[in-house]
Amino acid sequence: MDQVITGPADASAKIQNSRLLGTINCEVRGAGIAPAIGGAYKFNNMFAASLSVRYLTSIKSSKATFVRGGKNGLDLNILEAEMKATGITPVVGLNIRPADALNVGFSFEAPTKLEYEIDIKKDLSVNHIVSAAGGKPDGGKYRFDLPGKVNFGVEYAVTNDFKVMASGIYYLSKWMKMEKFDSTGKKVDIDKKSHSYEIGAGFEWKFIQNVAWTGGIVWDYINQPEENISDELFKNNCLNVGTGFSIDANDRTKFTIGFMRNFYPDLKRSNGAEAANGSFAVVSGKSVPLTSKYDETYHKESWVVAVGMQYNFL
Repeated sequence: MDQVITGPADASAKIQNSRLLGTINCEVRGAGIAPAIGGAYKFNNMFAASLSVRYLTSIKSSKATFVRGGKNGLDLNILEAEMKATGITPVVGLNIRPADALNVGFSFEAPTKLEYEIDIKKDLSVNHIVSAAGGKPDGGKYRFDLPGKVNFGVEYAVTNDFKVMASGIYYLSKWMKMEKFDSTGKKVDIDKKSHSYEIGAGFEWKFIQNVAWTGGIVWDYINQPEENISDELFKNNCLNVGTGFSIDANDRTKFTIGFMRNFYPDLKRSNGAEAANGSFAVVSGKSVPLTSKYDETYHKESWVVAVGMQYNFL
């Protein structure tokens, strides 16, 4: 199999049987927009229930760049792909206030069905064989749902202006469907799933009559099996630190804004093996030994900004 990769001046390579010695840097980004609508009903001073629906648009993109240093160095953008899916999530909740200073809440989020469609924006290989071998065939569709969640929270008013709270989330990972494409283009199920949970604590301090400052910390134990991890599906355990403000405009209207920073540990993996004897590439007229063994470092960073408005009709 011969491929011709064309890039800037002095950056063309003819690849035979395998890949060039060098580094492939993969940059993966994800974004989601999830507007929601819902309502709540208060049965009495102790019990209230809520129901809402959330519409999620999820977009993931990946970019692969081949980098080789030295005299015959290369820096080629060889692959760009985008995956997009939409889904609907119903959410039901129950609020219990056994005492004026104590509030307890539960909610259940159903699994969100997400079927991603792959759109290859750029692939310098012949017939898109690189993207297909990497599990991203152009036009392919695969399921990778969001798990259902059971949420629990407790809030206690220490004083009229200062509250402390604790929360927990259990992810119902085995209720969702997960798929991927293998190197032959076959769609396979990801059967091995594990339990995941979050635990956190925070506070709310009303330092001005209608303005409150909030802050908190959450430990997110994803516990994702290593074989499920790929360039698009990397999500390791993380620590979330957040803060925000809420403003009570009047008795019925509240505005909120929040900021969160997620800290993820890097994950390093070695893949493949040395190429067979005789494999080579020609770079600027010179033969270069080939290898199919490479190391990957998964690094993830995320910042979250949330803006909301709450209006009570009754």
